[in-house]
Amino acid sequence: KARMITYHSSYADYIAQIMFMAVVVFITLHTFAQYLIRRRREFIFYALYTTCVFLYFLNHLELARYYDIVFSYFPNIQKQASTPLNLMVYYTYFRFAREFVDFKALAPWFYKVIIWTEGVIILSFIGDIVVDGVFNNYRLAQKIFIWLRVALLAVSFTGIFLLLVSGKKVLYFFGVGTLLLIIGLMLAMIYMYFPNADPIWSHHNLRYMQVGIILELLCFTSGLSYKSHLIEVEKRNTQQQLITQLEENRRLQDELNLKLEARVKEQTEQILSQQRELEKEKEQQLTLEFTKKITEMELQLLKSQLNPHFYFNTLNNLYGLAMIAPKKAPDAILKLSDIMEYVIYDCRNDKVPLSKELKFLQSYIELEKLRYDENARISLEVSGSAGTRSISPMLLIQFVENGFKHGIEKEKSNSYL
Repeated sequence: KARMITYHSSYADYIAQIMFMAVVVFITLHTFAQYLIRRRREFIFYALYTTCVFLYFLNHLELARYYDIVFSYFPNIQKQASTPLNLMVYYTYFRFAREFVDFKALAPWFYKVIIWTEGVIILSFIGDIVVDGVFNNYRLAQKIFIWLRVALLAVSFTGIFLLLVSGKKVLYFFGVGTLLLIIGLMLAMIYMYFPNADPIWSHHNLRYMQVGIILELLCFTSGLSYKSHLIEVEKRNTQQQLITQLEENRRLQDELNLKLEARVKEQTEQILSQQRELEKEKEQQLTLEFTKKITEMELQLLKSQLNPHFYFNTLNNLYGLAMIAPKKAPDAILKLSDIMEYVIYDCRNDKVPLSKELKFLQSYIELEKLRYDENARISLEVSGSAGTRSISPMLLIQFVENGFKHGIEKEKSNSYL
């Protein structure tokens, strides 16, 4: 025979529970939609939290015939599902808290506490199934659950304190919402043990919990909206800063381009100017070298013209001297040898010592004196010292030779040079 469960709820209470769960479903669907739009993990964990809240209160919805029929065949499902669903609500709440609040930056030590709390909730979930479901020890499972609630309240109050003293508006939503939920839970627990003292909902202590959850969800939803607003504002500010920075970079780039163009133009002008100067210097150098070559060629030409002329005159003089005074011929030949050595060897250089040039002139004059005997007065006077000075070879012989040729050649007697 089916065991019928007695109704504990009135029709009005049933309608109130339906409306409560409708609000939870609406918030859950809205949160899932926000997750699909924004793709932030905190939305999906919030949606999981509200889903667990919905399942928990769905388990307490009793005013339906199918409910009596199902649980008449499975009387332990309702009893054994209540605590695991409650633990799932706790776990998803702390998981959502970890996503909504950056506890690593706010309080790293409390972040570790939350991680340990989530582990304890998971172990309690497994322990409740084993103790209550396998060993059917409902009293032990309830004691474990009560002590877990006390620990969770301590952790929650610590977190609320940290959030409210953080000075960040976005964290106030989570702190205030959690505080309202805890107040609703505590009122529900108090009036569960003292139902006659309930001033509002007699024998319906879950209403305080539901009101606390609704207020909590409104705070959480508002907090998510405010946080999304802050993120959007920060994103717009970042985009504006990026646009401003890009414009500033573009302006700086334009200025840099202008400076570079001016610099390149200036450098180009300097290079062209230096190139023109180098070309001018090169041209001058080439002109100097060309002039030097011409001068050297002229000197070589002069030497080539002077040497045969000089030798021709000297040999004629020796011939005449040999006819007139044969005894003087050897001395004249020696002088000629000195002259030829100077002309053939020393005159190959561009410059010769001035002393050698003077010795050459003296030898030439001594050779010419042999022709004139005492008929002409010929003398050479050199003032100063030649020292280490240099001179172009055979530069002075032209004047001396022309002096003999055009000065005393025709009038030997009583002539002077």
